[in-house]
Amino acid sequence: HGEVSLVEKVVGFKKVRFHTGENVGYGDVTLPELTMHTSAYWFTIPHSILEELDLDEAEIVDGLLGISHALYYVSIMALMCDGGDLGRCVGDKSAQWFSPIHGHAPPPNLSSHAVGLHEMRPRGESNKIFDPTLFIYDAFPGGVGFSEKLYMEHERLVRDTRQMIRLCSCEQGCPSCIGALPAMNERSKAIPLLILDRIVGPNIEAHASIQTIEEPAVPVRLLADHQREYLD
Repeated sequence: HGEVSLVEKVVGFKKVRFHTGENVGYGDVTLPELTMHTSAYWFTIPHSILEELDLDEAEIVDGLLGISHALYYVSIMALMCDGGDLGRCVGDKSAQWFSPIHGHAPPPNLSSHAVGLHEMRPRGESNKIFDPTLFIYDAFPGGVGFSEKLYMEHERLVRDTRQMIRLCSCEQGCPSCIGALPAMNERSKAIPLLILDRIVGPNIEAHASIQTIEEPAVPVRLLADHQREYLD
């Protein structure tokens, strides 16, 4: 865990009918980037683990997005905080590339000859494309201490994340466990579980419950900049 600089940019808008949620249009916008200095907890999944699964890059990114969705909600329950107090991100450890939360885009240096996480290059040259990393960050300037608590409970959080996905009653993944991925298929739930099984080892628990972190989280004072009021 540590300090990070979060950069967000709005690139488009969508018009939705108020009562039905029907999409009635969309368009591009040009707005300046929003930068926030905060703290985050993250972990990188070793290439050796992912190479054993024989997955392509898109499947790996979608699997990590599913894990990040479940980990995000497990973290909220463990900290007993509001959903708006945390944010999540999936990308490269070097911050050279990040995936949109609701979809994946290949790293910019991924060529048409790439296989899995590696690109075909002359022997002796480094051929790693990216270091897949999951980030959970404090959604407040400067951070409020959440990331340190998550870092201290890393192993339990990952186990609880696996159990949350595994014990979901769906068969192929749903918004309750892995989120609404753009390309759901019969492996959407299996891939996150395969990755998590390699990280934490065989699943020997028949039942599991998500526990809260014993030490209370740092109280969060509502900031005016983060308040949103919805009027009828």
